[in-house]
Amino acid sequence: MATSEIIQKEGLVLRLSDMKESDAMVKAIGPDGLFSFYARGVKKLDSKNGAATAVLALSSFTLTRSSAGALTLKEACAKELLYPSDQLTGLSIASFLLEAANSLVQEDEASEAYPWLLGALKAIKEGKEPFTAGLICFAHILAIGGIGLDVDECVLCGGKKKIVALSYQDGGYVCQDCFDPAYMEKTPDLHLKMLRYIFKAPVGDYGRVSFAPGDCRPLYARLGEYVEEMTGTHLRSLDFLMKI
Repeated sequence: MATSEIIQKEGLVLRLSDMKESDAMVKAIGPDGLFSFYARGVKKLDSKNGAATAVLALSSFTLTRSSAGALTLKEACAKELLYPSDQLTGLSIASFLLEAANSLVQEDEASEAYPWLLGALKAIKEGKEPFTAGLICFAHILAIGGIGLDVDECVLCGGKKKIVALSYQDGGYVCQDCFDPAYMEKTPDLHLKMLRYIFKAPVGDYGRVSFAPGDCRPLYARLGEYVEEMTGTHLRSLDFLMKI
């Protein structure tokens, strides 16, 4: 006889996939990593679990787990809805971070990525500069996934002085002595400093430093190109982000 157990999970809803007329498959990320569950009736207007299973909801979930390991929602309670106060810029950055999490974060990386994603979304909701918060989170998602950039020293000689460029092809900082104009371009000093900050900032730093959106956009664009070169993943939300 098939048996099931009741388990408790906490997490942030990343995506809903339609199943039948009013059901959905919910994907979430939490302290224990990624998890997905079947949620009956959550698309109904009067669903008691609708808000708690909406994208950007931070919720606690009571789930039943079948003997085969499949999870089904029994009950959900929303702890916080992380909808940005800035409905255009904030929502655009939040949408980008959700796409990055859905596309790039792997099962064994999710528990480490979770506090970065949660911290960024909370900072954006609280009115902190969204472009900066998004860049910090994006940089750490890349680092956790093993494709972060080395911003401690020249990747070619190990030197720490006279850094003049960031070579995406070589994976990090390049000094003046190693700079090769045949395939490298010098990076503005401000962008070198920004790149070091976003890759080195601790998770508690959201909101402490703010960069101008106009200075952030080129880094989003180049990091997006780098991700596509390294993984083959095109983050479509970046296309809109570059226009706002």
